[in-house]
Amino acid sequence: MDNQLRILKIRINGVHLFENDILTFQFINHQNVHTGRDEENMINLFSSVYLPRIIALVGINASGKTSTLHLLAWVTRVFLCNEGMNNEAFEDVYRILKNDVTIEVFFKLNDDIYYERGHINIDTLNKKAIFEEDVIYCRSVDRRLNRSNLFDLDAYNELYNRKKLDRSVLTFLDEDKSITRLVTGKINVNVVDLINHNIWKPSAFGSVNDLVTIVRFLDHSIEELSPLNENNSLDIISDETIFQLRFMGGELKVLRWIEILDMLSSGTKKGLVLFQLIKNTLHQGGYLIIDEIENHFNKSIVVDIYKMFRSKRVNPLGAMLVFSTHYTELMDDFDRNDQIYITSKSQEDNRIKVVNLSDLIKRTDLKKSDVYFSDMLDIGTATRYDLYMDLQRSLTKEDESLSVRDGSGE
Repeated sequence: MDNQLRILKIRINGVHLFENDILTFQFINHQNVHTGRDEENMINLFSSVYLPRIIALVGINASGKTSTLHLLAWVTRVFLCNEGMNNEAFEDVYRILKNDVTIEVFFKLNDDIYYERGHINIDTLNKKAIFEEDVIYCRSVDRRLNRSNLFDLDAYNELYNRKKLDRSVLTFLDEDKSITRLVTGKINVNVVDLINHNIWKPSAFGSVNDLVTIVRFLDHSIEELSPLNENNSLDIISDETIFQLRFMGGELKVLRWIEILDMLSSGTKKGLVLFQLIKNTLHQGGYLIIDEIENHFNKSIVVDIYKMFRSKRVNPLGAMLVFSTHYTELMDDFDRNDQIYITSKSQEDNRIKVVNLSDLIKRTDLKKSDVYFSDMLDIGTATRYDLYMDLQRSLTKEDESLSVRDGSGE
């Protein structure tokens, strides 16, 4: 049985823009898992309950992918990482929340399942939040527990209630922090969210070997990159670390790392950050959340990234990669439909819908990208022909008017 802290389900009630003001996101499998065929992709928690190593959010522009990831990162970091809600990093979340929000989180730790429900009052103007209520319920994992009854609230017993805690405990509990720490103790869940693009800045690396390996993987035009002499530390790289650098067909140059950094593409710089974080996540376990994973990367690199998470050998702790993408063809590399969420907006009220693909189609033999762009899903993923024609006319309008004025034309 898996003994790490695992998120099973998140439900947020009180979100502007979302259908019925609710976001529900289930991390566990929606479909049956077949022994052998699916085991490489999934982590067995107990009985019929599994967690995928990778979850993808797919949607057209402005369909709600970034908002969904913001909310998932916010809840995960507040409830499982002991972070206060009044963190500047969460300011974007408050733009889409109502004043009263109820958050429900199911998570597993050791041999128990916990259900926490927090009622939060939010001052959206000043971007401040406090817990009005916070209650944790618990049930043990036993032979009767399975995917069909896992979220049956009648089976849970109250364990901790914020309003019933001793004053000596409340004294050390900030009003913007959850009471999850009473359950998790000193356990720290590793959650890294790469949602805001302004954080893509190259940082320190663990060793020269790490740096050289990542740079050469991302930039095939580099023929040689090596530390100049043994005076450079192989453990810590600074701006002043000296390297020998040669591009294909070029001359060998001696440069400081900060000078080399200026010569690298934006995609390579982003990759330097991402792959170091991937390494840390694979070593520690936890969650890596990335918005628009394909930015500055080609498809093959993206596939290589999630192959690392899917591998039991490379990812023995079962770290989870959650990402959004516009690369709908990446869906075809997923064996299971329940590893994919589709974000879309209702044509009736422009509300965001987040739906698991397995709830839309049951067949796994269909090419998922073709299904997405067809009318089979009926959730607004197919190209709107009328909007396309409007765009075409708009783009050709100026040229047509010029043709009329100067007497040219076909």
